[in-house]
Amino acid sequence: MDGSHPSSCPDPAAPSALKVPDKGKRDEWSEGSVLCLLEVYESKWVLRNRAKLKGSDWEEIARLVSVQCSGTKALKTPTQCKNKIEALKKRYRAESALAHDPASGCSWQFYSRMYDLLRGSVNCSVNPKSNHGIDLQSLPKAEADGEVDGHLHDSNHDDGSNTMQIDVNADKKMDNRVTADDAGGSDPGSSSKKRKITVSEVAESIRLLAQSMLQIEQARMEMYRDSERMRAEAEIKRGEMELKKTEIIANTQLQIAKLFTRRMHKQSKEG
Repeated sequence: MDGSHPSSCPDPAAPSALKVPDKGKRDEWSEGSVLCLLEVYESKWVLRNRAKLKGSDWEEIARLVSVQCSGTKALKTPTQCKNKIEALKKRYRAESALAHDPASGCSWQFYSRMYDLLRGSVNCSVNPKSNHGIDLQSLPKAEADGEVDGHLHDSNHDDGSNTMQIDVNADKKMDNRVTADDAGGSDPGSSSKKRKITVSEVAESIRLLAQSMLQIEQARMEMYRDSERMRAEAEIKRGEMELKKTEIIANTQLQIAKLFTRRMHKQSKEG
């Protein structure tokens, strides 16, 4: 698939040449006006950080497209520009669902341009610039898909262009299942490593807790041994004190008995 596409719009026409759109006629877009719309939309979209555009943004897009790519066509309205962008996104999603390889050939002339716009290809051949001269870098695919889904749910209008009718919700569900499968099986080694880290942390916590309890028990046993030793020493000292007291009493009684015996012996001699 050729990723190149025209990078510029036809020469701007004078404002007096613009025609007011006839509501009774079908909205028609030339290839050049579509490419011009995509460039203006991309510039505004990236300036908004790929968020949902407001009504004033669509009014500015319609004005720029009408001025730059008017030619002999009628003035474009914000509703026409918004519906055309949504129709292009629907067509791109339909083509992407049919094509297994996004890089394979596609007969739709805007497929490459829409691929660069929505998928954020880093190899984009056209590097659009904003009104301030800032390079517009493509954002990740997830943000682009979010913008696509937002526009698809915000409006059910169609401009009557040759778009394929598909079940957008079914395609979105399929993308979500694929994303979930990719997220689940993206890195099994990382999940196993996280589980190992968690188990090791729990084991380390248990080891530290057991070590703390062991230290507490050892301290308690040491205090018990110290108290028993002190109690035994106190008992020994108390026994020694009792022994000394008994010895003192015995010595005292012995001295009294000796004095009494001496007195009795002295009295017997005198009588």
